[in-house]
Amino acid sequence: MIYSIVFIALLLISAIVYLKLLQPIKITQETSYEYWIAGIMHIGSYNKIGESLRKARLQAESNNIAPQLIAVYLDNPQIVKEENCRTLAGIRVTQAQQSQLIEQGMIPYYIGQENSLICRWKGRLILTRIFGAIRCYPKLSQQVKSMNLEQKIHIAYDVYLENETQFVMQWSNH
Repeated sequence: MIYSIVFIALLLISAIVYLKLLQPIKITQETSYEYWIAGIMHIGSYNKIGESLRKARLQAESNNIAPQLIAVYLDNPQIVKEENCRTLAGIRVTQAQQSQLIEQGMIPYYIGQENSLICRWKGRLILTRIFGAIRCYPKLSQQVKSMNLEQKIHIAYDVYLENETQFVMQWSNH
């Protein structure tokens, strides 16, 4: 019995370490990158965006575009009912690629270089990225509140890189 408990504990600790679930959270303030995006609209729970991201990735690959996935959250889930929340499940593209994908029914979107709070979460597995969102977004929200930016934040988005996810909240000084 004791060996089973020790084995399960070691297995759990190994999973936590492997998935990088206890990594420290660091929020940086910087100017974000500029993104041209082509995407697919997802309406509903932000937790169920995976299928739309998969479709965006497949659309990119069918056009010989290496997909860098980006999820752009267009509504604040604290204000808008979950079933009505809109997300653009997209890919980073050039302006020319964006025009090509618009012709195929994808939605264009542009994110300019602006002030941003960014949480970088290491890891490439889906479970690790989900856990990153669970850990990063509350910290980003706390930082937004401490900086009195609640009324200035106009966009939140995730950038899915090979070994990292960037969780971003962006505002303008205008």
